[in-house]
Amino acid sequence: MSSCFAPDYKYKTPTGGSSPIWPNKNTMFMLKDGASYSITSQNTSTWCTGKANDYAIDCGTITVDITGSSGPNVAGKDYINFMLTKTGVMPSGRKGGYHTNSFEKGCLELFYNCSAWIIYNDNMDYLHCPEKLGWNKASSCK
Repeated sequence: MSSCFAPDYKYKTPTGGSSPIWPNKNTMFMLKDGASYSITSQNTSTWCTGKANDYAIDCGTITVDITGSSGPNVAGKDYINFMLTKTGVMPSGRKGGYHTNSFEKGCLELFYNCSAWIIYNDNMDYLHCPEKLGWNKASSCK
């Protein structure tokens, strides 16, 4: 893996689960401020062509580590994903998201698809009170 991303990530989840995280090794770059990006495209997959299910708009992934390899390298904290779709870039973990792109699975269990929660609710409270949060529940620990 390039020096854009840390070789290992602390994989903490609010539900106690664990799973490996890895930036895609296709296209990786780092900005002057140290933020690292990884972009992968899967525009011929059934997810992108619309033949998989009602959430079949996933044509790739943009992975962002806002601190690059310097740390803290914690998924859901400084490491998050966005979806490339046929119509643009969307945050991962949105309401109605399918499987790993849902908030419940992608953020609370796997912990890397939390970008929708951060953008729409302007917080990272899933790090503190995950059992209280959800698109049809509270949007903050407060």
